[in-house]
Amino acid sequence: AIFSVVDSLVKRVKSSGKFEKRLRAYVNYHKIPISDSEILDFIERRNKLTHELVFFTNNFVEEYYEHLHLLNRLLLGTLKYNSYYINVTKHPLSTGSRADKLTPTS
Repeated sequence: AIFSVVDSLVKRVKSSGKFEKRLRAYVNYHKIPISDSEILDFIERRNKLTHELVFFTNNFVEEYYEHLHLLNRLLLGTLKYNSYYINVTKHPLSTGSRADKLTPTS
């Protein structure tokens, strides 16, 4: 379901070509703070799961939360949200805050 939502979002940007190019165009258009390495990791994991039906790592729960974290930032960035949000990749029992700040790129 995460991949379907991300795919639906990136189809809205006026860019043709591969999924990676459309995702980058979407992130740049909405000024969402997602790094190139995060995009590449997401695509690599997505492709592995989509085309080979296996998770990229043995820790599929962590991998799922990484995908969910990227989706959350895509949705929040699309809505022009500019404040704190709960980072689902941070364990609730860890020390420190689970909140991260979403600040649009310039």
